Amino acid sequence: IEEDEDVFIGVVRSDFDPDDPDDDVAARSGHDLEEHLSSDESSSHRSGAWCLVATSGKLRLNGANDREYIDPLEDGDEIEVEVNMDKKTLAFSVNGKSSGIACTDLPEVVKPAIMVYYEETKVTLLW
Repeated sequence: IEEDEDVFIGVVRSDFDPDDPDDDVAARSGHDLEEHLSSDESSSHRSGAWCLVATSGKLRLNGANDREYIDPLEDGDEIEVEVNMDKKTLAFSVNGKSSGIACTDLPEVVKPAIMVYYEETKVTLLW
């Protein structure tokens, strides 16, 4: 992952639709989503996205300001996303090492999400 290649990895609420301009958290273009998720109003606004920001290693949880979590990810790192719907938790592992619980307040239904800003950015999904 290049330094300026923003990659967000995590989950979004079940009705999230990045193509719907009326969706409150729709990715409209470029950095609009990032600005929207980190805006001053984010403390009272809930985005519906719970994710790890790969280039910084910070967490962005449901519209709250970023918080420290891990070191920034590097090219070739393998990230595992663990969603426990019984406990409503989200956790990440990097290169097989657990980074601990990231959040404990997921909604009843979420779907996986990877958001990238640049066409050149490459992400490989391993099942």
